[in-house]
Amino acid sequence: MVTITTILMSQNNYKDLQTIEVTGQHSLSIDPDEIHFTINFEEYWKELFESKKWEDYKTKIDITTIENNLIDELEQLEIKKSQISLKHTGKHWRHRGKDFLVNKNIEIILTDFR
Repeated sequence: MVTITTILMSQNNYKDLQTIEVTGQHSLSIDPDEIHFTINFEEYWKELFESKKWEDYKTKIDITTIENNLIDELEQLEIKKSQISLKHTGKHWRHRGKDFLVNKNIEIILTDFR
């Protein structure tokens, strides 16, 4: 939405001050050419969802398993591998004595909106 306001004043005499005020609005709908989605995912401990203490975390679900499951789900939605790109990968420390957890960001670019 665009709003335009213009005020013009006469410079002759302040008693004769004249103003013109113009106000307008405009809306424009645009159909996108592309939509970009970013999906963030990371490894996790299975025990995290079993209400156990972090000292008992032993079963790590690795990034490859998560990524393959995600790609399978996206392919079922008819999203091609060529529409998916890796944006970032990293790792972070979880708890003392435990492995680092790897995370990834992927971007999906959609161009067909039928």
